[in-house]
Amino acid sequence: MKEVSQAAQEAKLDRELLRFEEELELFLADKDLFLEELYRRLKQITSLWKSWRCQRLRDVSVTQLVSAKQIEDLIYWEQNLPGKKKTATKAEKPADMLIRFLQACHESKQLYEQFFFSIYKPLHQLFDDEKAAPFAEALGEYSKSGVHSSNQAPSTIEC
Repeated sequence: MKEVSQAAQEAKLDRELLRFEEELELFLADKDLFLEELYRRLKQITSLWKSWRCQRLRDVSVTQLVSAKQIEDLIYWEQNLPGKKKTATKAEKPADMLIRFLQACHESKQLYEQFFFSIYKPLHQLFDDEKAAPFAEALGEYSKSGVHSSNQAPSTIEC
C-alpha cells in the first residue's frame, strides 16, 4: 500500500514539475522584448519626473529603481500630474510596461509559491519518509560538508 502511495506521489510530482516548467516558459517567453520596453519606459518616466522636480541627471537613474513600491509610486505620481489629460480608457490604452512589470512581480511570486508548495515541500516529505531515511541521511552527510542544506526552506523573493 505504501509503494502505491509513493508511486502516486511521484506521478503527482511529475505532473507538477511539467506544469511548473510550462508556466515558467510562458512567463519568460518575451523577456528580452519586455526588458527593452521596460527600460525605455523607465527612462521616459524618470526623465519626466526629473523635469517636474527640476533635478539634475545625477539624482535618479533607471538602474536605481529597485523595488515594485518605487514603480508603484512613479505610476501613481504620473497618473496624478496636474493638467494630465485622460485621453484613453483602460480598454483602449496599450498595457503600460510599468504595470506589466508589477504584474510580472506578482506572477513570479505565484511561480515561487507554486514551486515551493507543489514541488519542494512534497519532495521534502518524500525524502523524509522512513523508506527514504538512508538516502536522506546520505544527503545529510553531504550537507554537513557545507555544500547542500536540506533543512532550510528557500527564502522568499520580494519584488
